[in-house]
Amino acid sequence: MAFSQINSLQHNLAWQEVATDADLEDLIDEAIACGAYAIDTEFHTEKTYFPKLALVQIAYGAKSAIVDPFSVDISLMARLLASDAKAIFHAGDQDLKILYDVCHLLPKSVFDTQLAAGFLGFSTPSLSLVIDKMLNVVLDKGSQLTDWTKRPLGAEQKLYAINDVRYLIHLHDMMESQLVSLGRLDWHREECQRLLLKSRQPQDPKEAWWKIKQFRQLKGIHRGIAQEAAAWRETRAREMNLPLRYILSDLALAAIANRPPHSIEDLAGVRDMDLAKTDLKSLFASIERGKVLPESELVFPQAGYVEDRMLKPILGLSLVYVAEKARQLFIDQAILATRTDLALFYKDPSSGLIRNSWRFDLIGEPLLKLFKGEASLAFGKDGSVVLEQRSYDAI
Repeated sequence: MAFSQINSLQHNLAWQEVATDADLEDLIDEAIACGAYAIDTEFHTEKTYFPKLALVQIAYGAKSAIVDPFSVDISLMARLLASDAKAIFHAGDQDLKILYDVCHLLPKSVFDTQLAAGFLGFSTPSLSLVIDKMLNVVLDKGSQLTDWTKRPLGAEQKLYAINDVRYLIHLHDMMESQLVSLGRLDWHREECQRLLLKSRQPQDPKEAWWKIKQFRQLKGIHRGIAQEAAAWRETRAREMNLPLRYILSDLALAAIANRPPHSIEDLAGVRDMDLAKTDLKSLFASIERGKVLPESELVFPQAGYVEDRMLKPILGLSLVYVAEKARQLFIDQAILATRTDLALFYKDPSSGLIRNSWRFDLIGEPLLKLFKGEASLAFGKDGSVVLEQRSYDAI
């Protein structure tokens, strides 16, 4: 895309404001006809458990629009999501979850520009950074922390919102072309499909205890109590659609896990405790269940509760190799493999992200040789790290 075209786009600040169902239906027809659309959402989570959708921005063809979910039936957008038109997001994880909540389905085809940027040498970049580097356009981020639920929205707020989608179509075109040139378009498509699958999966309340500060230090019955009490808080927050801290503070939850109460009266006296009597009884029942929870019913993070001593040097060497490979390929290391990905691959090389993705040919097979002691890491003459056939000659 020529720089003059970007300049003309910058000066074309007109957009449509959609506040009726009929206008939304027309927008959906036009976006579907274009075959691709950029989409973003503004939302708040300060006073609710589920994100409160406050605005939807859409760009397609040469048009852009702001959709007010307080004025229209936002579920009508299900027809757009169900179409064959490609949905373009930047860091679309949370946007997809919100759209799934309100429309009960997800787009068939997705292009995430943040993921694409990771394959093009950026490291988890913001949209403003990508637009600056690739389109030479500097965005005003002054309204980033605005209250999107208040009406009417000001002109600066609307411009900020529109800027989040106005350039995505052009970024998509540029990035897709570069991904094709590098032979990485299929990798990106695979990661976008993984993003769609992830967006459909709600968190298991039994995993909520991982949020407790220093949860890995808990031992014995304290782990079961932490799991059950945190799951109670998570479930109650969902039921009431309130933030977790409104139900039970992190401080109170940690206190319960570390010094379990022996009675409802003890529970009521826990520091920072502010629950109604009915909720106190319900929470205490969960604590009692936690005290006798079998070890087999504890839910731990995928990579394991504690890394054993032998695993730490193995993961250290593996991370060095992955970092070097990412540098050589000009790929964000976090996309290539995380420490957790490597731990899971070491423990079970027959399954997991590295085995069942484009990553296996790049790093999976070499890592297996490293794990088996068939290869070793060394410094090349240029200072790079290389994986070599092992000589077995100890020094």
